[in-house]
Amino acid sequence: MSTLGLDFGLKHVGVAISYNNVLAEPLTQIKYQTQKQLIGKLAELIIKHQVGKIVLGISESKMAEKTKSFGKKLSQKTNTLVIYQDETLSSVEISQKMVEAGFRQKKRQTETHQAAAALILQNFLDERKKTC
Repeated sequence: MSTLGLDFGLKHVGVAISYNNVLAEPLTQIKYQTQKQLIGKLAELIIKHQVGKIVLGISESKMAEKTKSFGKKLSQKTNTLVIYQDETLSSVEISQKMVEAGFRQKKRQTETHQAAAALILQNFLDERKKTC
């Protein structure tokens, strides 16, 4: 079973995947209007990629509350385990790395969220390796 990583935002969600639970890969970015619409799109990805669990990045304060609420709905609607992973400043870190790597602004705008999702998922996978 593969693992999905999510960078949750109020308008966009970055999605990453790990097929082998060793390496996270950016998958896509989803722009959405409603959480129902978003959960429907994620449910399709869960089935298509045979996802066994979801790693959902969680930040601080009010956004953390919104993320937990979304994670609970996602888990209930898709019958998939949701694990929370600290994502504090992951989007900032990815943006800086993309600038350093010479990515054009348009590419940074379209790929930042999925790259952040990959970072969140990779951090989870790396931490899990250390505890095994």
